[in-house]
Amino acid sequence: MNPWYHQIFWITSLVLAGLTELVNSQSTFPAKVPVPELAAKVGYSTNFTCGSYGVPIFICIWERQKDGKKLTISINEESVKVGTTPEQGYEFYGPGFDKGSCGIFIKDVKEDDNAVWDCKLITLKATIYQGAVRVGILKKPHKPEFSTNVGQLNNLVDTEPLPKSSVTCGSYGGQPPPKLKWFVGNDEVTEGLQPYENTTDSSGHNWIYQTLENYKFRMQDNGKNLRCLLVHDALSENDPKEVAEKITVFYKPQAQAFTTPVLVPTTGKDFTLWVNVSANPPPQVAWRIADKMIVPPLTTKDKKYTAYNMVEVSPDLWAVGLQIQDVQEEDLAITYKLEARNLYGNAQYDLRIDSKNPEEGGGVSAGGIVGLVLGIPALLIIIAVIVVYTRAQGLLCFKGNDGTASEKERMDRESGGVGAAVEEKPTSRRLSSRLSAFYENLVSKKKEKTTPVEEEPNKGKEKECVSEELEKKPEDIVYAELDLVNEGSGKQVVRCADDKTEYAEIIGVVPQGTKLEDTSKDKSPLATLKTSPKK
Repeated sequence: MNPWYHQIFWITSLVLAGLTELVNSQSTFPAKVPVPELAAKVGYSTNFTCGSYGVPIFICIWERQKDGKKLTISINEESVKVGTTPEQGYEFYGPGFDKGSCGIFIKDVKEDDNAVWDCKLITLKATIYQGAVRVGILKKPHKPEFSTNVGQLNNLVDTEPLPKSSVTCGSYGGQPPPKLKWFVGNDEVTEGLQPYENTTDSSGHNWIYQTLENYKFRMQDNGKNLRCLLVHDALSENDPKEVAEKITVFYKPQAQAFTTPVLVPTTGKDFTLWVNVSANPPPQVAWRIADKMIVPPLTTKDKKYTAYNMVEVSPDLWAVGLQIQDVQEEDLAITYKLEARNLYGNAQYDLRIDSKNPEEGGGVSAGGIVGLVLGIPALLIIIAVIVVYTRAQGLLCFKGNDGTASEKERMDRESGGVGAAVEEKPTSRRLSSRLSAFYENLVSKKKEKTTPVEEEPNKGKEKECVSEELEKKPEDIVYAELDLVNEGSGKQVVRCADDKTEYAEIIGVVPQGTKLEDTSKDKSPLATLKTSPKK
């Protein structure tokens, strides 16, 4: 620092001292304090600011009092330019005086910085803004403790209201005071928590504690830990922050309802019946079969039944077994009763065994027989309705009483020649042709839906033909469409313009049994075959 700047600095300090007295005698306005309270760690850095709501300032003063000691830091524009303050370890912080902001940056936080810092900002018009920032030094809290013993919680399940318990957990030495979280096992407790309270013990320790009041523990909580956990910014992962105590809940044996028999794999062999009993403390058990009572470990004189000692599955769950020797059909009709009791009550378990899985059927039941009796006639009615419907829609063709055959049969006979049309086919071939005709009728019905051709002969309108791209077929195959009409009916046959199929119109029907002769010379109607090849 050069001598000139040193002189300026002291002159400015004297001026600031005078301004301080002036400020104390002037009215003030509240300053803008973005963070009125902050937590800092010893040995780490921190910062805080005061503002005049954007009004430019030319000087600011920070004051701190700790244990009767006062620290005053005066900052002017020259200090802002060089970034220093009269006090070592404290620097200017903020966007600048022209923005109406003045702050302090602490490089290394000490215990003495744990105090209230007052700020005073003076504008060019001598307007004063005053505020305060509370700096709290983070201190680790001590490990939490239960101030009341959790003890043994007697949960009498059959009584109402259920017994409730109150437990208090606290810690001291934390700055700021820590928060507490409660858990039963891994489940967080949110009900029954009372507000935080503070107290000072005889050693001068400032305690913060919280009470879990009238919490209703359940029998499922038996064996779990009641946990009280500290939450504090100064704690690291390795710091002790939790206290836990095992929960003991006493309750009577819990009855279990068996809605279905226990499945025995096969009769004629030994079988062991197992039952799980939940109770605390452990129950005393006995099997009751008809007029016999079997207490573990005991075997009946006839060695038919053997009761096993209980096996611990978990702290409050026990497996009880009964061996049945050489299971027979009469054993399936017996109800096996297990009685369990402890100091808090008793329960009874009723069980039966069966050699057949209830989900598997062993034959036709009465309901199944009734279903068959009613179902078969209904099925026949449905089949009859289907046949009538298909016959009415033309999907199923039968040979008529007048001796005429189905269209498929006539096409089959025509394909074999005119003379073949008068031959009588065997019954098996007629049935085969009927089935074939039925199938082709179904196919033709489907095609008619995709490529419909509207026909209005009575109105004299032209038919509209919708062309459909067909699969390519060899050129030497000729297709014929048979259109049986009565001679002289006057019905015109309209063909599609782009249809390449050759059509033949049959204008007469040969009676059955009539022999045909070559009458091409006479040009009789029977020998006349009109062809209309398409272009």
